[in-house]
Amino acid sequence: MPRVLLQKISQRFGALGVPFLLLLAGLFMLLIGRGYILKGDAASFINNAHIVAPLYPFFLKIHAWIFGGSYLWAAAVSQLVLGFGAALWFADSLRKRLSLPSYLTAILSLILIVPYFTAMQFGNSILSESLAYPLLLITMRFFLAGLLDRQSSPLIAAFLWSIPLILTRRQFVVLYPLFALSLIYIHTLGPRFSRKAQLILTLMAVIGGTHLIERTCQYLRDGRFEPIPFSGFHLVTAPLFVSQPGNGALMADDTQRAIFDKTYARLEKRGLLYRSSPAGPGHLELLPVECYFASYNSICWQTLLPVLHEQGLRDWYRIDPVTRSMAWTLIRHNRGDYLKLLRLNVVRGAGGNFQLVFLILFLLLA
Repeated sequence: MPRVLLQKISQRFGALGVPFLLLLAGLFMLLIGRGYILKGDAASFINNAHIVAPLYPFFLKIHAWIFGGSYLWAAAVSQLVLGFGAALWFADSLRKRLSLPSYLTAILSLILIVPYFTAMQFGNSILSESLAYPLLLITMRFFLAGLLDRQSSPLIAAFLWSIPLILTRRQFVVLYPLFALSLIYIHTLGPRFSRKAQLILTLMAVIGGTHLIERTCQYLRDGRFEPIPFSGFHLVTAPLFVSQPGNGALMADDTQRAIFDKTYARLEKRGLLYRSSPAGPGHLELLPVECYFASYNSICWQTLLPVLHEQGLRDWYRIDPVTRSMAWTLIRHNRGDYLKLLRLNVVRGAGGNFQLVFLILFLLLA
């Protein structure tokens, strides 16, 4: 029996098999020893605040129902089990389909669990990222399997797995354009890819069903059959960073003018503006995007939001149109600085100018 087990491990992970599994078990126990971590928005998820996506609070409630007072620790363990399992499954699936050497399963798996040891520590944290990461790996495993094997069933599975992923982190609606592009690619393959109509109908049903579930959950929370609108609140953050003192006079009404003037004064005092940040206007090509990135939460959550509350705006459905209007006004009148900051943010997100050029070339070649 031990010999058969060792043979299976060797087939799956190559010569690294036993050392890799021992290392993996050690890393898992190290993370378990940290226990659960409460930070950031943890309270919002624990209390099922109406501004968060619905699935992660439900995930915590299931653990509370099963494990009682130890449910947060149990949730952290479940997150780690899902994450490690998804990493192994994704790595092994990719190795098989690309006919890679068996030891690469071990190496790729270790790469995929690196995020559990970075500063965020989201494997142990009571945050929606902790559940979203394994869900993303599972979704992408099916998605890549469908494209590489040219089969409809895995793609349908990927579409369906995107439902819990998006209900955990709304930002993953970015997968919808990716799925749509994949369907365009599939149509270029001609008759070599069957059930094309079924794929299109499934994706349409998934998109509609996901939004219906989210809106229904929101209706049960606050009586509004629509998701909490955050677009304006986050959109105005970058324009505020590059804004100028006279911009208040450009606002559409007295409420927006008062909000801008108070917010600008506090941002200037705290050094959270481009013109008062450590970067300074003379270093726009070098530092401001880092200052903006570091100051993002301080600008919107710690400065703008209290000002909105002081002006009597506590309902997100009222905050959104006000902040969106302010954002477009500031963008129009500070277009140059805003576009420069946006460009630097894209470069930063890509990992630098060289990597951005590489990604663009890679995309064109692909």
